[in-house]
Amino acid sequence: MLVACSAIVWAFELKPKKRADGSVQWPDPSHMSADLIGGPLPFEFDLVTRSEEKAARVRELWQSVQGKGF
Repeated sequence: MLVACSAIVWAFELKPKKRADGSVQWPDPSHMSADLIGGPLPFEFDLVTRSEEKAARVRELWQSVQGKGF
């Protein structure tokens, strides 16, 4: 899981969602789960490739583990 998350951060930029008027929509910091081990609830964001080569490498890695119980 750590390697998969690292590959996503390496290949993509996670940016705040833009509204129709061009302003940035930041996640609400008070929008958290009420669980014992809390965390942020789902929020919208834009996932932008840093480069097509990096995105292609992540796709290759994903396809290589399909069907292997991951």
